[in-house]
Amino acid sequence: MSATQESNKDIVRQHLAAFNDRDKEAFSDLLADDVVEHGIHEKLEGDEEILEFLDRHGTPPSGLRWLCIGSKTTR
Repeated sequence: MSATQESNKDIVRQHLAAFNDRDKEAFSDLLADDVVEHGIHEKLEGDEEILEFLDRHGTPPSGLRWLCIGSKTTR
């Protein structure tokens, strides 16, 4: 596996950990300034909109965490 692939996996792990812990500073630091999130909810543009969305939807149910296992992401 290349150094780039390992670096990308590390970034994903950091992102998921920050999301799970609701660590806004770490989460924001990992996002690009012009980040756009598309999902089943509204389109979110910029880290402030994403953080506001997370604030509105509170903490995930107890025990629900996103995990990165090998090259696959699961919950």
